[in-house]
Amino acid sequence: KQYVLPQSSHEEIIDRIYLGTLSRYPTADERKLMMEHVGRQRNPETGYASVLWVVLNSSEFVVNH
Repeated sequence: KQYVLPQSSHEEIIDRIYLGTLSRYPTADERKLMMEHVGRQRNPETGYASVLWVVLNSSEFVVNH
């Protein structure tokens, strides 16, 4: 079953992904890049999944967790 965040903007969801994985908000540049990526996807959930994958594979996540 898919989890859908009702009435949430791309920005809010990206913020939640960063907060949940890195315990911080994305920088302005990170947010812009990730929002552009999600906006290019046919299905926003696919974009969110790839944003999560990128964050989980970042050196920041690997080193701090």
